[in-house]
Amino acid sequence: MNIWYYLLIIFLALIPVSVALALYFSFYKRRKEMEMFASSAGLPFEPEADRLPPLEGEGLPLFEQGRSRKYSNLVTFSGAGAERIYFFDYSYVTGTGGSRRTHRFTPACFEFLAPVFPRFELRPETFLDKMGEQPGFVDIAVEGAPEFSRRYRLSGADKEAVLAFFGPQALRFLEEHPGWRVQASGSRIALFGKECLIPTGVYREYMDECKDLVAAMTGK
Repeated sequence: MNIWYYLLIIFLALIPVSVALALYFSFYKRRKEMEMFASSAGLPFEPEADRLPPLEGEGLPLFEQGRSRKYSNLVTFSGAGAERIYFFDYSYVTGTGGSRRTHRFTPACFEFLAPVFPRFELRPETFLDKMGEQPGFVDIAVEGAPEFSRRYRLSGADKEAVLAFFGPQALRFLEEHPGWRVQASGSRIALFGKECLIPTGVYREYMDECKDLVAAMTGK
């Protein structure tokens, strides 16, 4: 056979190997960067997130999406009235074949000693949100906050209980910092932004913003 045929076969065989190596080094680089950040901040760090409590089935939709869910690079501390705060990398997979996609986030999960929150979800409003509501949930309008209502969709089963967490301070924060997603249920509230891993260069700023938002919502 023509030598170019063999070269093509070798080239095609090397593509998945190259992709796997790139993913491995990206994963390793992220872990080392997070380890250095946690060490410099004096915070406990767990690369495998072994001490992260179970989050699936707890009323937080982010952790019930897709398959092959993975948790890593866990940083823990306390504050904003929470018993424990968890920051970590999280990923899950959707689709198959050519439509397969891995989604990655750096969420924060605040855990309180007792049930504090009604079940609700806050996210940036999209055109599709205007087409309908989730079963069992209603789109909650916040009176006197047109900018907030323009930017966000707030939904939950118990309107009055949900609105108790969206006072002037929380509304002002969310209006000035667009793009937040918040999911809460019982003793836990999870926060995250756009689909990406937070770079270590702005990780401290991200942590502070998460704490400020939860403090604004709970008054702690």
